Amino acid sequence: MKKIMALIALTSLLGIGCVTKTELSMSHDQNSDDEIEMVQRDYSKYDFSRPGFVTKVVDNRLWVFKEGDKEYDKFIKDGELAKHVTLPGAGPEGITLKAPDKATIDEYLATK
Repeated sequence: MKKIMALIALTSLLGIGCVTKTELSMSHDQNSDDEIEMVQRDYSKYDFSRPGFVTKVVDNRLWVFKEGDKEYDKFIKDGELAKHVTLPGAGPEGITLKAPDKATIDEYLATK
């Protein structure tokens, strides 16, 4: 019985500590005068071309295709490919890369 009572008391104390911490965090966020401004780059102005590759910026993400890739023709005709690989922030200037497969991205990144 003593063990159960000790467990209940310990659980209650931990619960109160968590609630208090949450309330403090919430009240801090509500009373904060600091504003955080998100700045997003417009990557459409950048030149991401590399020898042997075709690139296109869509929705601030860089699509990469090998020259002559039939997937590029599908992409131009139909838009975003149903199956593709996305690597957030992995490209030049921190842009998100998209390609039909990981090998294309790896080769693109290895090319200067």
